Amino acid sequence: SGNGMYNPEGLGVAGTEVWVTNYHDSSLSRFNASDGSSAGSNIPADGTTYLSNPYGICTVGTEIWVTNRDNDTISRFNLDGTVFSGGWIAAGFNGLSGPAGICTVGTEIWVTNLGGSTISRFNASDGSSAGSVLTGNGLDIPYGICTVGTEVWVTNRDNDTISRFNASDGSSAGSVLTGNG
Repeated sequence: SGNGMYNPEGLGVAGTEVWVTNYHDSSLSRFNASDGSSAGSNIPADGTTYLSNPYGICTVGTEIWVTNRDNDTISRFNLDGTVFSGGWIAAGFNGLSGPAGICTVGTEIWVTNLGGSTISRFNASDGSSAGSVLTGNGLDIPYGICTVGTEVWVTNRDNDTISRFNASDGSSAGSVLTGNG
């Protein structure tokens, strides 16, 4: 069982494993967190995984969610690497367009979208829409996303800034941060 990587992009911890998204061969690698050894064969792109240039990865309860930049979807897996029985989140649903970064925000999952420079919000419990797609607030080709206390920070590749949102409702959390160099 191999765990070769080809342009690794995202990292996510799932129980005792670390999962890696491999962008250029559209696969997932799994490693044992304790020693870095292989935790099984790569999970390949096929008709059930919907992997297509996977980028972001996030643990959501007993699932792993993976953003797929080239087909505008989110793949969902069980912690054992099998495809989640609830399937995947369809292309374009709730504003998905070039999804990249993914992050748990309370009971929601927020996803940055390169296409349209937006953030999609999903209910972690079932993948349904968790409210309006977030726009504005300096978003410009948003990639990275993480929670910082009661805020969500998002990196913007094309204007070299960080947008800040309130985790409770998605409103602006203050000024956009700019670089210092």
